[in-house]
Amino acid sequence: ADGVKADRVRVIYNGIDFSRLGCPDGSLRSVLDIPEHALVIASVGSLIRRKGHDVLIRAFHGLPAADGGPHLIIAGSGEEEGALRNQVCGLGIERRVHFIGDTKGDPRVYKAADIFALASRNEAIPLAVLEANYFGLPIVSTTAGGITEVVTDGHTGLLAPAEDVAKFRDALERMAADNAMRRSMGSAGRARVE
Repeated sequence: ADGVKADRVRVIYNGIDFSRLGCPDGSLRSVLDIPEHALVIASVGSLIRRKGHDVLIRAFHGLPAADGGPHLIIAGSGEEEGALRNQVCGLGIERRVHFIGDTKGDPRVYKAADIFALASRNEAIPLAVLEANYFGLPIVSTTAGGITEVVTDGHTGLLAPAEDVAKFRDALERMAADNAMRRSMGSAGRARVE
């Protein structure tokens, strides 16, 4: 589209510095007062419209809330933070949604989670997904942009169309309900990122 010949174009994927991720000190669950038995979904990314955090929050709200319900950790900062916090309060889930600001890749976010979720409307190759894979997390994401190049639907995660709250919620619910699937997809994601 930009006039560059196709034979002169190649894709160089993001890589991650495994040594930077290291071994996290301390438990983010205890810092955030999340029960050890609770299911935790994490998302890392700028709080901007493109990242679809509003879609993730609506999908999360629709999950069953038995036994206190799952928790959602959102790491990032950006112009939509106020609107997202208002959305969470309006849905009455502020006790289970934790905004922790920009963590600069703090590995405790991934270590605290059981599932990594990214509801992007548009995306290139999200580094956060690769980091989540490194920690053996299964992924629930959208089919936006380059996500399908790093998440294999049904193998390393579950994918839903961008903006489709119902299908994203269904994918989260399936993943949350199936511990064996989470382990299997998490292992496959770890092997792929390595």
